[in-house]
Amino acid sequence: MLDKMQDNNGKSPVYKMMYKDLVRNPLHEVKKMYQYFKIPYTNATESYLKSYIDNDPKKKKYGAHKYTMDEYGISVERLKREFAVYDKFMSEFTDEVI
Repeated sequence: MLDKMQDNNGKSPVYKMMYKDLVRNPLHEVKKMYQYFKIPYTNATESYLKSYIDNDPKKKKYGAHKYTMDEYGISVERLKREFAVYDKFMSEFTDEVI
């Protein structure tokens, strides 16, 4: 379905970003997203993002969240089965799988 949603230049209106990349380097990933959508990425934008990242109140209040699949009765096999369509779609953008 997403492959049919393209503008006249063949560009999808949906930006695909790996969560692990966003967590690892949020400024870089947001900058790439801005460039993809041709949104100006200014010094003020970067300054705001840096400030938000450094002062994120959720980080201070709750700390890091760590969950396991076992806590929710989820298996790798179940995830592979339930996300098969999504994995197939994303496979054209990355070599990684669950």
